[in-house]
Amino acid sequence: MRISRCALHQFVYQWYASADYRPAGHADYGSFVATTHALWWNGIKPVFVDIDPETCNLDPDKIEAAITPHTTAIMPVHVYGRPCDTARIQEIADKYGLKVIYDAAHAFGVKVGGESILNAGDMSTLSFHATKSV
Repeated sequence: MRISRCALHQFVYQWYASADYRPAGHADYGSFVATTHALWWNGIKPVFVDIDPETCNLDPDKIEAAITPHTTAIMPVHVYGRPCDTARIQEIADKYGLKVIYDAAHAFGVKVGGESILNAGDMSTLSFHATKSV
């Protein structure tokens, strides 16, 4: 099991066991299959949102159309070391009261404005798998 998937699974499990739990939760995201597994293992239905063809990251312009009353989180992936538009994603999350959980397996050491991309959102997960650049 990837470290990133383990961390994500544990976070989702703890979060849903806490007071933030919302039954029949949904998470809007675009990600690798391991993220989908972490959601399904915790009884959460993933809702897929399309990517920006220029960056291959979750397209912030398409997130709001996927949000329903059951949505509990946005789960973007920083793809190939290119960070997502964290400011826009956080703005949407704040507007709807959603958590933001980043899959940062491809963004080890990435900084934006001199700050680690891992500081964005409510949580970021990493991977030390051999296919990731460290």
